[in-house]
Formats: sequence, C-alpha cells, structure tokens
Amino acid sequence: MVQSGPKRRKPFLAFDDACDRVHAALAGPLRGAVVDEALAGRSLPEALRSLRRSMVTHTFRTSAGSLLLDGLVRRWDERTRQDGFHVLQEWDGRRFIEDPIPVLMLDFFARAHGNQPAIRQSCAVLIDYYFLYVLALFVMRVWDDGDRDRNLDRLTGLLAHLQGARGSGLAFVDDAETLLWIAISHYEPDDHAYARLLEKVKTLNDAHQARLARVGAAVLGCHLRWGLPVYYGQDPGRMRGDNVSDYPWLLFSVDVLLRAYAKMRLAGMHGHDRERIVEALLGGLTADPRALLDVPPPASLAAFTNELAAFRQLFGECREDLLLEFEPHRPTGDVYSPLAFHFNFPHNVLIPMVTLALIEGCDPERNVSFNALLERGRAERSPATLARALMMYAARNPERRGGRETPMITWDPAAAGLTFNRTLAVIAEAAGRDGSAENGSE
Repeated sequence: MVQSGPKRRKPFLAFDDACDRVHAALAGPLRGAVVDEALAGRSLPEALRSLRRSMVTHTFRTSAGSLLLDGLVRRWDERTRQDGFHVLQEWDGRRFIEDPIPVLMLDFFARAHGNQPAIRQSCAVLIDYYFLYVLALFVMRVWDDGDRDRNLDRLTGLLAHLQGARGSGLAFVDDAETLLWIAISHYEPDDHAYARLLEKVKTLNDAHQARLARVGAAVLGCHLRWGLPVYYGQDPGRMRGDNVSDYPWLLFSVDVLLRAYAKMRLAGMHGHDRERIVEALLGGLTADPRALLDVPPPASLAAFTNELAAFRQLFGECREDLLLEFEPHRPTGDVYSPLAFHFNFPHNVLIPMVTLALIEGCDPERNVSFNALLERGRAERSPATLARALMMYAARNPERRGGRETPMITWDPAAAGLTFNRTLAVIAEAAGRDGSAENGSE
C-alpha cells in the first residue's frame, strides 16, 4: 500500500489573486478616498475613529470603490499563527495584544495628539502603515501556492506602489525580503518556528537568498551588538544562550554572502553588488565574530557543525582579499556607517520612524527607508539624520529592561570604530590558529 504524503493546505485565495486585490487598492485612488472621506467634515478624533473601524474590520468602503480584506486577512493570519508567527500582533510581556499593530499605532496617536487639527498627511501615514502590515502577512504566505520566488518579486512591486505617489510618501522598506525580517522580528514563544521558516527560506533561488542574507546579516549585527552590553553584560556566552534561534539565521546569512562573494572573486567580478555583499558580510561578522570563527562552535550552533566548518574553510580561502575589501568600510566619522547603528528589533525602528512622521510630517532630510540605515551612505540622502532622530526618540521613550530604563535604539559613531577593530582582531586570531594548524600538519 502506497502512503501519500501530508495534504497540502488549500489556500483561501490564490496568492496572485490576493495580490491583484491589494494592487488595485495601492495603485489606484482608494487610499486617498479613504482619507478624504474620513476627514470630510470631521474632527481629527472622529476621523481616527473612522480609520480605526476600517483597520479593525479590514474593510474599506469609499465612493472610489471598496476593498474587503476581512476573510483573507483572518484566514492567512490564522495560518501564520499556526506556523508560529504573530505578524499582526504585538507581545506586551505577558500576552499578544489582539488589536493589530497598525491599530495600536493609531490609538497611540489619538491619545497623544488627538486634539490637534485634522491632518491629512498623518491619516495617510496610518493607512500606509496598515497596508505595510497586510503585506507583511502576505510575505509569510509566499510558499503556499504558485512560484515562491515570483511571489516575493510580486510583493516587492506592491511595496513600490505602497510607497509611491498614491500614498503618504513615507519610506518604509525597499523589498519583500526586508519585510520578511520585519514580519518575524516580534517575540514568538515557539522558538522552533524560526527553524521551520529557515528551511523554507533555503528553497528560494540564489538571488532571493542573497537579498535575505544581505539584510539579515546587517539586522542581526545591529541586534546582537545592541544586546551584548544592554542585556548580557558583555558576556557572549549569555547572549548565545538567550538567542539560540538567531544564530542559525546568522550562520545562514554570512554563509550565503560568503559563497556569493567567492563566486564573484573567482569570476573576477567587481562593482556595486560585490561591495554590498562585502559590507553585509562584515556587518554579520560583527554580531559575534568568535561564534563564527572560533573553535569549538558555541552550543547555539552545535547542530550546524558541518555548515560552520565549511564556512570557516571558505572564509580562510578568501580572508586576505576580504580584509582588503573590508578596509574601505572602516568607520571614519565622515560617512554614515551601519556599524554605529544598534537596535533591539527591526520593528522597533519602524515604530519611531512612523511616529515621527505622524507628529512632525515626512521630513525630506530623514525620509529614507529602513534599508538605508543598514548600508554605508548609499541612499540619496544620508541616513545619519534619521539615525540621530531615532536615537533621540528612543532616549526620550526608553523601555524598562533588567530593572533599568533602556533606549531601544542607539547610534554611536565612536563605537563603530571599536567594533570594526575588534572584529578584525578576531579574524587575525583565527588566521593565526589556521596557520599554526597548517604548520603542525606538515
């Protein structure tokens, strides 16, 4: 008797059809009509209550057309929770808050600034933030049906419309790969969910894995550099033990980047793409260079001994060239360096980005995407202005961690140089061990 495999869950709505539905809303006049009709003849509190009803019910009815997402969002949210991720819900330390994250942002704005005159721009930002999280839910379903790689590209296209001329103009993220990191950055009780998702990620094509790895290496670098002094008293062992689900993703990210670099190196390919890979690889190494380059492996990577050994061998083969190519990324203070930027979780960066836009408008000097904060001066405008504003916001609004108030974001250009030097010192130690081992084997 032949046993069949597990039945594939039938999607509530084909992925393409769901994207078509949202595309029409983002590329057309619906968002503008939602804001206009919420504001028509109303005070700001009344307008916000109207927007809130639409967000909670995932239902938008306007004279320009209607968008009914309730059944789709609820079904896909249920499936995503079954996978172990609560993309639309925030954790308050004890439980998940049932209201969607964009609604929590609207409620915060209503409490703090609900007595100001009705501002169309703020309402437009809130609607865009809502749709950003709808797309974050979509990114978790790219494996359900159709071509997963094409599905990711489709979402990147929808993000371009979201941040295009029909919306508020606020920059969020550059692509679907970055949005995946936002979607999974919240606390989840099911640690194994991250391992299951990583296996799915490894089924993507090389180009999408490389983009995920480039963002992931930078994100985990920022995240773990923030946590080491704040949570773990500069004790890497404690950090590794408390971030077991992060380390396989860190290894995946730096390994994908290193293999992409090695191919370019072998083919003699230079240019922008190679520079971005080098920078991201450096950022990933700064997260915990000893975990990646020392022996034996830490317990957080004990299940990945073979993968880690292959990474270290290839790194040794590329080390001399990489050291030369890391050097232009040495922080100098003259150019923005992502090594100076640290945060708890990526969504904790988006929150003040959105809050500042709600309160102060989309300041052109700091209206750069989250991705711009992860790279060295490649945005049209320097991310330093935004990084400084985010740091100041975080300092004014600290959270209590370990019995003390702690900013969730820091930007410290002076610390960036120390981070760079320490990472290169660990690389030099690893090179010395490798050299001793080779001499000893002769």
